[in-house]
Amino acid sequence: MSTSGAVDPVLAPPPGLQPSTWGSLVHEILESRLAPSGTAGRPVPSPELRDRLEGELGSSAAADRAVAGARDLAEVFLRSELGSRARAAKERSVELGIAVALEPEPLSPRWARGVIDLAFIEEARVVVVDYQTDAAMLPKGHAVQLGIYAKAAESVFGKKAEAWIFYLYGGGRAVRLERDDARLNHD
Repeated sequence: MSTSGAVDPVLAPPPGLQPSTWGSLVHEILESRLAPSGTAGRPVPSPELRDRLEGELGSSAAADRAVAGARDLAEVFLRSELGSRARAAKERSVELGIAVALEPEPLSPRWARGVIDLAFIEEARVVVVDYQTDAAMLPKGHAVQLGIYAKAAESVFGKKAEAWIFYLYGGGRAVRLERDDARLNHD
């Protein structure tokens, strides 16, 4: 599937802001809204990200507008069905760092690191969500990454995993990656 999510100009990144900075900002906002209550109270954006915003946009006022727009974009996920499920979960993790062995060589293991945007427990499964701020929806391009994340989440939580990509543009679209997708299959 390759479709495009219409980017509402109100929710678009400000001109001059790097896509990676925009994505980091939206992720930080979602993390702050979904993190366990013990991690609340951190400034959003972080001081480092705030400096990047001001540097790329040229002023504090422009950075403030970017933060407001990113909050509106984050609401697309939070108001969605998948976002509601995540908020209702009693156990969830945000920005969960993982390390995965790439080769089972005991003498010279190779590792890859990643960060799962969101994982939450729902009944007998762990639900893994990867947020995307891309306008183009290319779920097959993320299948390997999400397959690795799902396998890691199964190891961490001891439950079968369900993997989703959530495209924030186009009104929000959740795409489930099925286990029978050859690139996601990790049984």
